[in-house]
Amino acid sequence: MNEIRLQVKRARRRLVIQQFLSIVTWCLFVFLLLAAIGVAIPKIWPITVKPEIWLWSWVGGSLGVALIVASTWTYLVRRQAQFAAMELDKRFGLRERIASSLYLSEQESQSEFGKALLQDAERRVARLNISEQFRIALHWWNMLPIVPTAIIVVVALLIVDATERK
Repeated sequence: MNEIRLQVKRARRRLVIQQFLSIVTWCLFVFLLLAAIGVAIPKIWPITVKPEIWLWSWVGGSLGVALIVASTWTYLVRRQAQFAAMELDKRFGLRERIASSLYLSEQESQSEFGKALLQDAERRVARLNISEQFRIALHWWNMLPIVPTAIIVVVALLIVDATERK
């Protein structure tokens, strides 16, 4: 049973990491867009803060907030062990052996059927290569934060502050 729980834990960890990558992508995109707006403010209206402090406050703040929001969001909606067990069964074609073995009560696991199920599940799960079926992959949308980053660079480097125009 320990091998089953270990493999389920590995699968769950990879599912949560993949979930975090998706969430952090969107958080970075949104908060960097807000930072781009913030960086553009002194280009339109004069402000009394040094331009470097203003720029790095917006960029650093947006990165920090995006990571905190993504981490919290991922923690709140993370995949549970039951989901990981069902995904193991599905991706490796194990016909619900892993999920069923995790849900057995103490009495059921002591029965002849329960022992056979646990033994079969242990034997099958020992041969699984979790990283093969639970790959951590990047997709095209993981590049979305590049767009607001480019906007920030263009606004910060190419547009003159309103205080310098006077």
